[in-house]
Amino acid sequence: MDWRLGARSGARSGALAVTLAGALAVTLAGGGRARAEDAHLRLTASLTAERRDNNQNNSADDDDYSVSYNRLSFSGALLGVRVNGRVDSMGFLDRPDALYRTEPARLERLNLQRGVGGWLLEAGDIYQQLGRGQLLSLRKVDELGLDVALRGGRVGYSSSSQVAAAFAGVANVVNLDSVSQRFVEDRLDLIAGGQYGVRGALGEVGLMYVALRPEEQQYPGLPLPDATSAGGLYLDAPALTEFAALYVELDAQQRRALERLAEGYAAYASLDLQGDETSLLLEGLWLEDFEQRGSLNTALRSRFNYGLGPTLERIDQEVAELYNVRGGRARVQRDLLDGDLSLHANGLYRLNLAGRPMEMSQYHAYGGAELSYAEGRSRVAASGGHRLDEQGAAVVRRWTHAEGDWVQALGASYALHVTTQLQRIQVLSDAPFLRGSTIVGVERAGLGSLSGEWGVDTQNPAARNMFYAGILSWDISQALLVRGVVGSQRGGIKCVAGVCRDFPSFSGFRLQVIGRFDL
Repeated sequence: MDWRLGARSGARSGALAVTLAGALAVTLAGGGRARAEDAHLRLTASLTAERRDNNQNNSADDDDYSVSYNRLSFSGALLGVRVNGRVDSMGFLDRPDALYRTEPARLERLNLQRGVGGWLLEAGDIYQQLGRGQLLSLRKVDELGLDVALRGGRVGYSSSSQVAAAFAGVANVVNLDSVSQRFVEDRLDLIAGGQYGVRGALGEVGLMYVALRPEEQQYPGLPLPDATSAGGLYLDAPALTEFAALYVELDAQQRRALERLAEGYAAYASLDLQGDETSLLLEGLWLEDFEQRGSLNTALRSRFNYGLGPTLERIDQEVAELYNVRGGRARVQRDLLDGDLSLHANGLYRLNLAGRPMEMSQYHAYGGAELSYAEGRSRVAASGGHRLDEQGAAVVRRWTHAEGDWVQALGASYALHVTTQLQRIQVLSDAPFLRGSTIVGVERAGLGSLSGEWGVDTQNPAARNMFYAGILSWDISQALLVRGVVGSQRGGIKCVAGVCRDFPSFSGFRLQVIGRFDL
């Protein structure tokens, strides 16, 4: 959201006024009770410069331009108030179209916190999650360039016997999208809610609630606006017994769209059993027409999803459905050789869109091992699996994947590091395609690394299929780091915990300089 001076809508002015009032309250709550020597400030500047040439992806809107973008983060404390923030800027040369927008300076994040006894007061940009994220999950996903916070205020209380929180504000997305490098328009979706829990010897049980009203209405002017109201119960028992931990969450919601009501339900449970050398994790998920969506995200061309709960899948896997799912997962792990060798196996079943015309069953089995040796200075890990997606008796997708990570110590200071991941995917009766990357490098402790990367993506035969890049990482000092990439790197669909984005492939060079300063 833009914090620059200038003309603003009434809603934007109101949101800013509420935030500044909250910031003032937080500051006054801490004023006069801290010594001058408690003040400190840390600055982190991350400057990235790129020159992109033709990435050969059959699209002309991401070729032949230069860009520089800087993120200046600051954190500190004054008069007992903790302050965190970030200013972003971005500039272009030879931009392909108007969606690439130069921004000299934009205050994207500002957060003030003050603790008073068991109370915590916050104002500004707040990352907020309820339960395991099904009801609400406003957070950063750095790997995907996504960053949504709540701009407003929060009051929290915590003691040995109870926990409580209340929050309200508007959704605030980072406007400079680091993946597409395009501008993301503000959407002032109103969000408010809270939580109350009682703590005991075994854990915590409590209630959660969130209300959502998108700024972007499907049909503006109706007497009753589109809105969502949702609540949940949770039980978090990390010490259920000496060897067992349990988490259970039950949620329900009512959505109003075009003055019509719809209901949704969600449930998640996990049981973690720990033995001396063996552990077992059991998970269950049930979502029935359960969604927490806001206005349109102009970078993704889809509505913001404010509920990001567990998917049961591997963190890097695409999921077929986020709102109508039922299924379970089991993971068993066995530690051997005094913990130096670890083996694990996973089995997953998901039924997507149950009872609907596009109902699909998903089966996924995978496992792996990790070995640590040379007194912990070297390690090797390997994993792999196979996934099958079926609609009725027809197989709609076969997915085989393998991953590896090897660090081999070379003397006291150097190490060889190899990481690789490869996926073979077949959709319906089409020819299978490959996508993956392998990085081979030499690292020196305290200095940095020099690596080479090979990537492959054969999904589109008319586009570039092979990618080669050199990667430099140089830690000049504890306060100054340099990162560089030259060559080409594959794009395509990349996923983190059920959130997926289509990355453009990269061709050209990138230089990043990171400096940290304490004042």
